[in-house]
Amino acid sequence: MPPRKEPQFWLENLSAFPNFVVLAGDRIIAHAALCSDTETGEVAVFVHQDFRGKKLGKRLLVELIAEARRMGLKKIWGMTELDNVPMLRLARSLGFTPGRDPREFFLTL
Repeated sequence: MPPRKEPQFWLENLSAFPNFVVLAGDRIIAHAALCSDTETGEVAVFVHQDFRGKKLGKRLLVELIAEARRMGLKKIWGMTELDNVPMLRLARSLGFTPGRDPREFFLTL
């Protein structure tokens, strides 16, 4: 989620990075982004609540991992709320390991 402080700044800069969307008609129902520097990247996956449980998040996260590899990144990471058990479970199923903060997950590429 965009940071509470200056969310517009975050959203404006997001367009400089790889973004993937899933459409249902003309409606965006899922979105993923890979914000990177030269060696690492942060992954973010959002799925509209009406479309959860359809493996859209998995498809997007798999694509982010592939994009990170194409970009030559060495590590990617993400962060979610502790109650977002499906995302934490998904990340682990794709090889991510937990960080010191239990909300974080990391994948060495």
